[in-house]
Amino acid sequence: AIFGGAPGYRALTTALPKSTQQLGEWLRTNVLNPSHALYREDEYLLQEERTITDRALYGSILRAIASGVASQTELAGRLGRSRESLSHPLTTLIRAGFVIRDEDLLNPNRPEHRLADPIIRFIRLVVDPSRALLDEGHWDIAWHRAAHRLDANVFGPHLEQTAHRW
Repeated sequence: AIFGGAPGYRALTTALPKSTQQLGEWLRTNVLNPSHALYREDEYLLQEERTITDRALYGSILRAIASGVASQTELAGRLGRSRESLSHPLTTLIRAGFVIRDEDLLNPNRPEHRLADPIIRFIRLVVDPSRALLDEGHWDIAWHRAAHRLDANVFGPHLEQTAHRW
């Protein structure tokens, strides 16, 4: 739910937590640690994709989708742009594998978008809102504030996607 299935991420982390009570501490030493390689993994992944030129726009789109904004119209409203102006950036993110476009069988004119990469969803929803606290070493406060976002916006969608796949 946090790292997806990327085998390379496992090699970058310490031993996995043995219980859910140890998850916060495990994340603190890994992806919530400003000196860890995964702390800014989302930025690295976006930089690797040469077709993504306006990092602020693409980052805003990813952040909005991560927070639950699913339709192109909702995205346009959230970002203060026209619906048509988001066609190219959304297509680029879909082709690059960052976003998945789900067609609605009951309403084919209203597809929904979701993040394809769990690490981007985690960073955009858990790390980004608390980056100042994490940079200052206040991981316990950041973790306390992020716990509900982790459950609702990371674990919840992951469970739904897994159930949908099966």
